[in-house]
Amino acid sequence: MLWGIGGTAILGWVFGVAQAPTGIVAMPAFPSNLFGQAFVGLGGINGSNIVDFLAVLLVFLFVDMFDTIGTLMGVGTQAGYVDDRGELPRANRALSADAIATTAGAIMGTSTVTTFAESAAGVSEGGRTGLTAVVAAIMFVVALLFVPIFEAVPAFATAPALLIVGVLMMSAVSSIRWGDLTEAIPAFVTMFFIPLGFSIAAGLSAGMILYPFTKLAAGRTREIPVVTWVLAAVFIFRFAFEALRFG
Repeated sequence: MLWGIGGTAILGWVFGVAQAPTGIVAMPAFPSNLFGQAFVGLGGINGSNIVDFLAVLLVFLFVDMFDTIGTLMGVGTQAGYVDDRGELPRANRALSADAIATTAGAIMGTSTVTTFAESAAGVSEGGRTGLTAVVAAIMFVVALLFVPIFEAVPAFATAPALLIVGVLMMSAVSSIRWGDLTEAIPAFVTMFFIPLGFSIAAGLSAGMILYPFTKLAAGRTREIPVVTWVLAAVFIFRFAFEALRFG
């Protein structure tokens, strides 16, 4: 993937379809206009806009949490960490790390620091421990010195890599019990709504809502854990809330 990205970027620079880098090494500018802006925004909350603030907060909470859960399960399955019961061991630690990173990133003024599906590419190469993440973090720090090169890499050079990541993550589809419609229909709806809704959270929400109702329609209510009904209710609330808030 890296050779493909690099080669495509160089060809883009040579043939003039992408802006060539203006340098090789440069000291990154400190984001003083972004750092700490989260606190500035909080300072503007008052009685007249507290409801709007809480509404936006809940929307971001739902999107970030369910996107993270979906990505963790996908990458975890690719890594072989998801057990026969469909559970990810020590998921609380992973979710806590994601929550801390998301909060810290917001304070620093960056885009959302969260679990990314691109991690499946590293998993496919054998990177399945915390050491992989530490090495990746170190390389990102080093990459800051080569910003002129990396910011010149065009989007069309990196987009094909996401297709490969999708192929890698689709391997888990073979584990779905397609012969059981109560399992197959929610799984299909989940995969269908992820691209249509431009969000993992949208697909995950639709699938989790549909799952208990397909089991109920088939008369297999004993297979529905109580927590599944709770999650379905939360997802329904999410869609209803967003419809009322932004519709």
